[in-house]
Amino acid sequence: MKNVLFELIYLLLDEKRLFLNPGFSGKDISGHFFPGASVGESIVIEEFGCSLNDLISHYRLQYARNLLAEGFGFEDVWRYSGFKSKRLMVKALSRVVVYKKNIKFDSNMPEN
Repeated sequence: MKNVLFELIYLLLDEKRLFLNPGFSGKDISGHFFPGASVGESIVIEEFGCSLNDLISHYRLQYARNLLAEGFGFEDVWRYSGFKSKRLMVKALSRVVVYKKNIKFDSNMPEN
């Protein structure tokens, strides 16, 4: 089941880039490919450590980051990276920042 899940997510997100469609959500994956939406969601949380919608947001943020690196302006990048609005892009970005702020690092870890 795990390999099928990875292949499915890879196909939909990496190859078909369905995350670029602002209407695409986790329900589109779990509702169609699992016996129940909650079943698919729980499998993804167990395997990836995040919800399907968070995973889709991650893909969108990665794409937005690449667009910014190519010279796209921050005000417009949400339109091309699959977010429904700039507000939703900023919200997804702030969730990543808050998550990273809350990570506790081991004192024995080497610093960069």
